[in-house]
Amino acid sequence: LVVQGVWAAVLTLSGSFDQLTDLAVFAFWLFYGMVTAAVFVFRWREPDAPRSYRTWGYPIVPALFVLVTVYLIVTTVIFAPRRSLIGLGIIALGLYVYGWFSDATATPKFALVLAIVVGFIAVSVQSLIAFLSLIGVLPAILWQVFAIVSFFGAGTLFGRKWPLLGWKWGLWISFMIQLWLLYNAISFQSGESMSYYIGSMIPQLLTVGLACMGALVGSRILNNSSRP
Repeated sequence: LVVQGVWAAVLTLSGSFDQLTDLAVFAFWLFYGMVTAAVFVFRWREPDAPRSYRTWGYPIVPALFVLVTVYLIVTTVIFAPRRSLIGLGIIALGLYVYGWFSDATATPKFALVLAIVVGFIAVSVQSLIAFLSLIGVLPAILWQVFAIVSFFGAGTLFGRKWPLLGWKWGLWISFMIQLWLLYNAISFQSGESMSYYIGSMIPQLLTVGLACMGALVGSRILNNSSRP
């Protein structure tokens, strides 16, 4: 409660009431829809499980609620993309907190820190190569090749060494990129071009996907092939 109170005070001082309500409503309805959709998942996975309370009007009522939730989320993303991205980014950061304190994967904590450090080094080198390419010292395609090799390769190595975490290693390796995306969403101004902003995000999102794919290959394919 103390932490929530301090965080609420920080949010109150950092923005207007409209901004806070947009962020809160977006996050609330996102989880409302996920919780309601979970009813269908549990009914499908455990159809005979005892239930103390059964959803009234199933499946029509929860299906309508999920559709309305999807409509509200989509319209919020369309008409308030910046605030929606900020809300999604803050929610996504909670996954790292959960992953750090969760013992479900038995992954060493130093390995999680090492993945972030490796990703930071890769981003730094990639930025240096991009700058040298911009001034004509290096070929322009070199930084793209480096991004593919470094992030996919790092994901593969971490996935093979600690396979229980699987593709999620890609998220830890690309943590700095995700922070950069969140910073861009926060600093985005209403007068700027949305198409340019989205276009600048695509290469970064592809890099995150490459790291996740590499981790998946390392944890599934390479580990299976190395077993006797």
